[in-house]
Amino acid sequence: MSFNEIVGFATAFVLALTAFVAAIARLAKSANEAWAEINKLKQGILSANAALTQINQRSPDSNTAHVKPDPLLVYKWAQEHRAINPYDMGPNNWERCLYDLGYPGGKANELLSDSNGNLKYQ
Repeated sequence: MSFNEIVGFATAFVLALTAFVAAIARLAKSANEAWAEINKLKQGILSANAALTQINQRSPDSNTAHVKPDPLLVYKWAQEHRAINPYDMGPNNWERCLYDLGYPGGKANELLSDSNGNLKYQ
């Protein structure tokens, strides 16, 4: 193999590597933009749920007149206690969440964490 062939292969390799790095950079930018949009949509959903909860709490209908916890408060509680899924954390953790937030039906259940420090489903 001649010196010129080696230089040609090295040049092609560097160009391919440069194109690969550029593609990864575009992918990372797109992923960050998508993540920001997901977070914005999640906040919109939580805000809508909070508004619906307030409407339901004011409703004279006996089926919806009971107090419902504010979804934003529940979500924040779940984040603080490192629940993996704030919408399905287990009945004991749910009762503890209600207790900590001052809602009826809450109980001072013990919170347990796994080896990673996340709230165990219970």
